[in-house]
Amino acid sequence: PNDTASTAQSISLSESITGSISNYEDYDVYAIELSQAGQLTLSFQAAERDSTSWIYEIYDSQSNLLGQDECAYSSDYCQDGVTLSVGISSPGTHYIRVRSGASYSSPTGQYTLSVSFSSDTSGIELEPNDTASTAQSISLSESITGSISNYEDYDVYAIELSQAGQ
Repeated sequence: PNDTASTAQSISLSESITGSISNYEDYDVYAIELSQAGQLTLSFQAAERDSTSWIYEIYDSQSNLLGQDECAYSSDYCQDGVTLSVGISSPGTHYIRVRSGASYSSPTGQYTLSVSFSSDTSGIELEPNDTASTAQSISLSESITGSISNYEDYDVYAIELSQAGQ
């Protein structure tokens, strides 16, 4: 069983993993060790279209949700393959969790996932940055690409100014 962070299956970068969800209460959790800050990209693909959706999430070692997405049952894009990218602010163990998108059933068939990593952090949002104390420092005129992964996600940025002005 790999239902929790403490029982997570360890995976390596670019390793292809195939799994399935047996019921709506089943979770598949995978652990990946990262040695530095950067951008983590999860590639996810479902083997078949189903009336129940898949939810795939990325967490840090403190259980902060860094990114989440869902393959909805009403489209084929999950079969074509999707990606979810998040900025990682610090090294350590990070977790991928796959679960059913429904509270009554699980998706049928299998899924395949893999994880890639880039150490380039320029221009990307680094999670967690949900509060003033975890705000990501940016400079004036710096362009940042970020995302809001769910209704509880906030992105907070800090800009230090050397003088008053408009």
